[in-house]
Amino acid sequence: MMYLSRLKLDPKAVVRSGLREAMAAGLYDTHKLLWRLFADRPDRERDFLYRDMGGGLFLAVSARPPRDADGVWEVSTKEYAPALAAGDRLLFTLRANAVRKTRNAAGRQERHSVVEDLHRERKAEWEASAATQAAGAKRLGRADTPRPPSRDALALEAGGRWLAARADSLGLAVEEQSLLVESYARHAFRHRKGGSAALAVLDLRGFARVTDPAKALAALYHGVGPAKGLGCGLLLVRRA
Repeated sequence: MMYLSRLKLDPKAVVRSGLREAMAAGLYDTHKLLWRLFADRPDRERDFLYRDMGGGLFLAVSARPPRDADGVWEVSTKEYAPALAAGDRLLFTLRANAVRKTRNAAGRQERHSVVEDLHRERKAEWEASAATQAAGAKRLGRADTPRPPSRDALALEAGGRWLAARADSLGLAVEEQSLLVESYARHAFRHRKGGSAALAVLDLRGFARVTDPAKALAALYHGVGPAKGLGCGLLLVRRA
């Protein structure tokens, strides 16, 4: 059995508690705050997903109901067992850490934002094209200035490719023409070892058809892509 929870921080209770994580706004602070709801023992592995909806509101899907030992949350929980069938049309939203993985010279894994990768690629192409066009315009006595690629358009293209590559494993056929990028941002934060890190976050919305109900249900329960412990990967759906 899985559970879907609506979690709202109670501002007055937060002030009374003095809970440092609740008073902060960083990604890792939020991670620690949500862990407190689900970590019922020291060796507990993460078995929940969450999404920050803004304004102190979070949605979470978990294998166990949350437990508010700190008394700072307004919690509403219900059993979560979507009934999916092949052919169902769903409206989905997904906050994703859309990256590709490589190994550096030392053999350590590195993650690269697919949006930033495409931006660098297209920027180089644009600069070469702009130089050629500028030379041609000068000869013709014009002052044409070609525009650089739009970051929003690149986010949509890169995010669409990233999602399409996973669609079969998710049991979904994404309607490509419906896909929208609601936002793209890079968030800097400090992690538990005291170092700094950055997380590329892409918010996607669109329609999809269920092709494999079992795979689609697993995606709803277990998430999509990396950085699930930092609020990415929760796939939210409703019937279209």
